[in-house]
Amino acid sequence: MKLVIMLCLALFSVDCCMAGSIKEMFEKNPEQFGEFMEKANYADLLKFIKTAYKEYRDTKDAAAEYAFFAAMAQIPLDKRIDLALDFSFQQDDIPVNEAVANLVVDALSKGVKVDDATLKKLSKTLKAQLSKIKTAKDETYRYVSSLVDALVLAGDDAGLNVMLTESDIIKNYMRKDSWNAESEAVQFKQLSDKYKKLGDEEDKKADEEAWSVPERTWSAFYLLCQKRREAGRPILAEKPIVNLDKLLKSDSVAEKK
Repeated sequence: MKLVIMLCLALFSVDCCMAGSIKEMFEKNPEQFGEFMEKANYADLLKFIKTAYKEYRDTKDAAAEYAFFAAMAQIPLDKRIDLALDFSFQQDDIPVNEAVANLVVDALSKGVKVDDATLKKLSKTLKAQLSKIKTAKDETYRYVSSLVDALVLAGDDAGLNVMLTESDIIKNYMRKDSWNAESEAVQFKQLSDKYKKLGDEEDKKADEEAWSVPERTWSAFYLLCQKRREAGRPILAEKPIVNLDKLLKSDSVAEKK
């Protein structure tokens, strides 16, 4: 199998890697599976992910599901946003979309370079996904949170508007960081720099507990606040696409029922 995968990589073709099921490939040769995910070109990687998804959806097999999500987790940072736009967000599948939203968040938080056209397309796609939210399930709330983080990290004001609707968390950060809706832009710049530094320090940790996404997200949040105050607008939710407080409340009502 290792020789097959090496030849597959050399020929820039995924077809030979899929002679058997992707589930079997993952179970029998996890190292080579990871090597393919790391080295495959974008076209082959997209085809591979689509095939893994179809295998998991068609069979409803737990091992096939695990293999698909394992493949998703191993997508290289620089290919995650393109793959999210070309495939993942096109599925009507919240667990899959939540997973890919988290991959996008991770990529953006780690500073993956995105050209303006792709960033604009990403923001439009994220907002379209938020607009689809109709149900009140815990998985929906987690998904919305990931979409909002991605929007904020993409520098879209719409993400700030939604993030501001989660009142308990916002009030906590207002107290902790000593700001209000009318605070000066320079204060938000200082806060953005502070959380960026915290993210940098977290990234330097060489252990499994290192996780810089929250710090990066808050750095991006405060950068958007800075820009809004520079424009003379208060830090208040302006026509949010979805209200996180209402979503949390509806989750609570649904649980009691």
